[in-house]
Amino acid sequence: FELKENIYTIKIIYMGINTSGNKPLNYTSLKIKFDNVNEGKIFKYFLEKYKNIYWQEYFEKNVPILPPYYYQYHFFLKKVNSRGDEDNRIIVLTDKYISNVEYQIIANKKTEPTQHDFEFKIHKPKWSLFIGSFEELQLIGKDKKKKLIDLMIKIKLNSKKNKDFIQKQKLPYKSKSSVDFIFPNERICRFFIYQIKRLYYDITKTNNIKITENL
Repeated sequence: FELKENIYTIKIIYMGINTSGNKPLNYTSLKIKFDNVNEGKIFKYFLEKYKNIYWQEYFEKNVPILPPYYYQYHFFLKKVNSRGDEDNRIIVLTDKYISNVEYQIIANKKTEPTQHDFEFKIHKPKWSLFIGSFEELQLIGKDKKKKLIDLMIKIKLNSKKNKDFIQKQKLPYKSKSSVDFIFPNERICRFFIYQIKRLYYDITKTNNIKITENL
């Protein structure tokens, strides 16, 4: 959001689609300009409000997220699997745990598809992690020809704490001591860290989670 010379500009970043497959093609931007600053701010307010309400309803219904837990946020990113490959995933945050969710964008093969020509589909979570079991977040830069192109976060956790909570709550479980997530940019990466630190404090009432950077 930018205010310059009494013109209020809103830049909306949305996911493009690959008509030859089931994965996102890229992130595309759309700019909307308002000569009336107040109208721009009102539009921004309702856009953020209803976007968050929509995603909360969607994930609580389709993941599903069941009481007493509540949706907090979600991130489109890449997860590094045990073979070292990068898989597109949605990481859904609740107030106590995160879920690793696989998704598809199913599109009709058209040159210029409309909103009615594709379907966003998510699968059941592959596994979940108890946020209160996290011990360290390592922020690591992926360097290619001395140019930072991606940021990766390695989450180290207490395996026993995680297992006890996840199995007790009958959530999808897979034995983990650490996981690696790759983010498309630094802003989203640091926002993920902020959300984890906030939720960790709400759960444990401490700031004992360690944050390290190697950029």
